Amino acid sequence: MFKKIILIIPFILILFVASCGKETKITFNSNGGSPIESIQTEKDFNVEKLPTPLKDDYSFIGWYLDEEFSTPIIGNIPKDLVFTLYAKWKAKDYTITFNSNGGSDVNSITSEYGAVVVKPTNPTKADYTFVDWYSDASLETAYEFTTMPSGGITLYAKWKAKDYTITFNSNG
Repeated sequence: MFKKIILIIPFILILFVASCGKETKITFNSNGGSPIESIQTEKDFNVEKLPTPLKDDYSFIGWYLDEEFSTPIIGNIPKDLVFTLYAKWKAKDYTITFNSNGGSDVNSITSEYGAVVVKPTNPTKADYTFVDWYSDASLETAYEFTTMPSGGITLYAKWKAKDYTITFNSNG
């Protein structure tokens, strides 16, 4: 029995020495967000102290242990681990508003950044024909509907007066 204990003690010492000096290393994949430096620590690490990246037109949802975002990181991170965390994002919502310049009202379009947006039904205005939507109040830059722009936008209607032909009958 004593011989078994003597054989086990060196094994325990080897495990103890091997575990000393190990540290946790966390690397970050910000998925297009601002770069985040790796963290190295010899202590347990609280996830509430994880850095928050920034990304234009997106809100940061949180850090995840996998690229599929199925496992969020929560609680304390024990020491002696090496792993990568992945940032999850949600596109921000923006609005396209319409100034019909005296024409019928057109409802605003609110959608997330980058989503496909479809041109609304043209407004109407008595004695005028609708030309198109413009991104500037001076009506110089026609707007092309593709995707929701960053920050949203106000569009302006351009109109052309209808032409009328007046014929006079001088017989009477």
